[in-house]
Amino acid sequence: MAGKINMAVQFDGSADFVTLNSSTLQGVTNTSFSLEAWVSPQDLPPTTCGTNSNTCGYGVMMKPGYHSGLVYMNTGQYSADIWNSSNQKFKLHLYVDGKEVSGSPVSYTGTLRNFGTSPFYVGSGNPTASSWKWMFKGTIDEAGIYNRALSAADVLSRATK
Repeated sequence: MAGKINMAVQFDGSADFVTLNSSTLQGVTNTSFSLEAWVSPQDLPPTTCGTNSNTCGYGVMMKPGYHSGLVYMNTGQYSADIWNSSNQKFKLHLYVDGKEVSGSPVSYTGTLRNFGTSPFYVGSGNPTASSWKWMFKGTIDEAGIYNRALSAADVLSRATK
């Protein structure tokens, strides 16, 4: 289907997802990296998000095999979110339509999870689970993973293509 740039992938909200081999991503996510996607949801769960809840909206999740994550939003398009790392201190920046959102960056101290052989899903939190699969309904375009933290200028430039 038509996307922001060329074609986008349509997800039906019940069975569509993409699986990426996380071992090929391990070298990227061991240091500063950026995730990017244009996301246009057609349907959102009628729930709110708590810090320890399985009743959250769609989001960018980086914890394989579980239904909790780093950032949750229930409206808008994800332009990019960025980890900057130094001495095991991380900052997550979230941009929507090229602008950093209120409350960003979020600081985190610790280590990033080793994905090992756990798959990386696009369009679902965990499609193999018996419940809480978090299937996405809508379109995703221009998804990308970068082996560096994109600057605010990079994000704005990509958002205004």
